[in-house]
Amino acid sequence: MDFSFTEEQQELRNRVRHVAENQIAPIAEEADESPTVHAGLMAILANEGLLKYCVPEEYGGVGIRVMDLCIIREELSRVSCQADTNFIMQGLGSFPITLGGTDDQKAKYLPPIAKGESIAAFALTEPHAGSDVISMKTEAKLDGDDWVLNGEKKFISQAGDASTYTVFAKTDPEDGSRGLSAFIVEAGTAGFDDQSEGT
Repeated sequence: MDFSFTEEQQELRNRVRHVAENQIAPIAEEADESPTVHAGLMAILANEGLLKYCVPEEYGGVGIRVMDLCIIREELSRVSCQADTNFIMQGLGSFPITLGGTDDQKAKYLPPIAKGESIAAFALTEPHAGSDVISMKTEAKLDGDDWVLNGEKKFISQAGDASTYTVFAKTDPEDGSRGLSAFIVEAGTAGFDDQSEGT
């Protein structure tokens, strides 16, 4: 079995390395010390088309391929922890939409994420429930045609800067992991407080 990079993967690595060394490295220290998403860094990731690797082709991306994601992350993290975090959080925050969103939701939320016009966040961890997601307390209840979420999350990378949050909540507390659902919550939604203590 040959584990060598394909020619396309080598080209991707070289391109991302060039971007990382020439555009990101000069602002890496400032970006890495920033408690919020660094706008200049996100602009580079967007302008160079790197965020498109987090989104399927039919929604403005180039497709989600694990090896490509690994190559990009490795090259970004060589020069900036924040660059890698911002890149992968776009993917983590949007992947539940890719996996389970309706066609309308995908068409609305994924293209702006691929272009860097929308910052995505992933809200799973709670003050008393981290990896043990079954212990989460956040619940969602249907109220007419709307779902009402009640709960608290923490350790949400890109919180406060994100415009699109994927928030996990229990819709059926008696059904264990099958009773968990993901909801798209837009920043500014009534009752939603996205105050951040840093990325």
